[in-house]
Amino acid sequence: MANSDKNILITPSVGLSTNPTIKFNGANNTPTTLRVLDDGTVSFEGTAGQLFSISDGLSGSIFSVNDVSGIPSIEVLDTGLVKINQYGGSTVFGGSAAIQSSSVNARVSISPLSATTPGLIIKAVSSQTANLTEWQDSSGSVKSRINSAGTFLAGGSYIEDTGRVFINSSSASYIPLTIRGTVSQTGNLTEWQNSSGTVIALINTNAEFRGLGVTNFNSYQNSRFLPQDAGALITTNIVGNVALRVQNTNASVNADLQQWQDPSGTALAAINLSGDIAVRGIYANKNAGYYTAQVNILPDSANKSGIVIRSASSQTADLQQWQDSSGNVLARIYSNGAASFIGGAVVATGGGSFVAINKSNFGVGATDDVATVNIGTSSATQKGLIIKGAASQTANLQEWQDSAGTVLAKVDPNGILYASSILSNVSNQMYGNANGWIVVPAAANRSAMFFRGAASQSANLTEWQNSSGGTLAKVNSTGNVFSWNNFESLQSDIYVKDTAGTAFRSVRANAWSDSVDTRFFQVGSANDNVAFTTGSGSMANRMQFSSSYTSVANITFNGFSMPSAVFSVVNGNAAVTSVIIRAASSQTANLQEWQDNAGAVMSKISSSGDIYAVSRSVLARFIQADNGAGAYIDLGFNNANSVSIVGRT
Repeated sequence: MANSDKNILITPSVGLSTNPTIKFNGANNTPTTLRVLDDGTVSFEGTAGQLFSISDGLSGSIFSVNDVSGIPSIEVLDTGLVKINQYGGSTVFGGSAAIQSSSVNARVSISPLSATTPGLIIKAVSSQTANLTEWQDSSGSVKSRINSAGTFLAGGSYIEDTGRVFINSSSASYIPLTIRGTVSQTGNLTEWQNSSGTVIALINTNAEFRGLGVTNFNSYQNSRFLPQDAGALITTNIVGNVALRVQNTNASVNADLQQWQDPSGTALAAINLSGDIAVRGIYANKNAGYYTAQVNILPDSANKSGIVIRSASSQTADLQQWQDSSGNVLARIYSNGAASFIGGAVVATGGGSFVAINKSNFGVGATDDVATVNIGTSSATQKGLIIKGAASQTANLQEWQDSAGTVLAKVDPNGILYASSILSNVSNQMYGNANGWIVVPAAANRSAMFFRGAASQSANLTEWQNSSGGTLAKVNSTGNVFSWNNFESLQSDIYVKDTAGTAFRSVRANAWSDSVDTRFFQVGSANDNVAFTTGSGSMANRMQFSSSYTSVANITFNGFSMPSAVFSVVNGNAAVTSVIIRAASSQTANLQEWQDNAGAVMSKISSSGDIYAVSRSVLARFIQADNGAGAYIDLGFNNANSVSIVGRT
């Protein structure tokens, strides 16, 4: 527009329905119209709409600045209330840079004009009691405030305190205070400073809490408080420094140095003035079964021990004790490492559980978990297991029971082993049944059982006793077999074999043709005979029973031929008597008798040595008396009761 356009145009509306106007034109702008409305309001309007208006009155809105649509950006009410951007937009206080900034998105932004100028001052009146500043929700409820004392209080409910800032969360799910760092934050998120501005504690960008608090620390960087997965973690980054020190500086204080409490204030764990730790549970590495037991210990690597208890020098007290609720010792580990279980050690019945004992180490050395209990000695001179009975022990030293508690095997207080079955190894079997013990060798070329005597053995190798302990049979230390009764066989024969394995003899217990119940015979020979021999060679004393002759059986002493007599004595030594019959003391019965087949005595030699010929029918020579020089006398009897004596040469 040209300078010629500069003008003020007044248009009256007398007698018209339109409102009078005054238009103001400049050289380079559009006209601004002043319009007088029917209610007396003076309205300034432009191409953007109503710019502002003035009402002739002190009630309601007495001044406003509106946008093109007529919405007021600034409005002054008769109450003195000034409304700025009540329907949107931002209000900026400060320098031109802040005013012209397009990044302002707050409803109110205050930018100081200089570094020495406060951005906002709220001054209380004398004896101020109301809050200096309040932040309210849409309902007018105060959410935060700065009270008349200058204390900042945040939260739905307030607790007046002596602190300058107090934040109280209005809900359990709300975070009372959040401090968020910017991208690539390098400055501390929070700092606590003393009156000189020196940092005494801070939270850095790594969320580490660092503070002085300990006399030996030279700066706040010597320790840190890390609220990570745990509630609190205190570490030190200087070698030799203590991460946390709790010191009792008052000798009269008798309280614990530390306590961990539940929500009700009950102590769950404590460290007393002596440094003793009392806890309800210890969990070393929660992977060991967290909260499943009072104490869980799991090493974090395979080369670490789960727990080490080291004795003091010249330790005399127990290294460990397990006690009942009354303090009575149930189990202990002595200072020398020996273990004692008052109530006995019980092994779990679950599959795979076992107790391994090696020397004095419980659970060390044996790795075979197939057995429930493994005992291995660490040297050949050590005993694997000793079970010592009490004085006058009456109960069994050991018992093996089935699942019902029935004793299957035992060692009684005298050390006698009772068992229904014993296996010498996986191949040789020794077991019992209703008939007694059975021993089965692992192979045909193995002996089922050995009885080996000790050096200079004098006691019997084996004994068979009755229920009273009386010996019925035995094998003595030299291998001789003795029986106090009879040898019996389940078969018809009992065989005796010599070391060569060829000369068999048999004792047969079955009946044979002449009703004799038992006979001895040579196996494999044409003649059934039995010989009893003492000595050796041709001069051996021998008694032979033979049945080689079908017409007559005979017994021969010291004769290897088979004479026709039933009984014959062949003297192999001319210097000895062939037959001696010795009477007993005060003998009254005959020393010898000759009887017929009916048992009638035909001849006899009385107890005094007299010879009697009872039968009268004997006419043959009865007695021959030799004088030693080749002559002899026959003494005979005839049927007429006469006696004849005949001398012969």
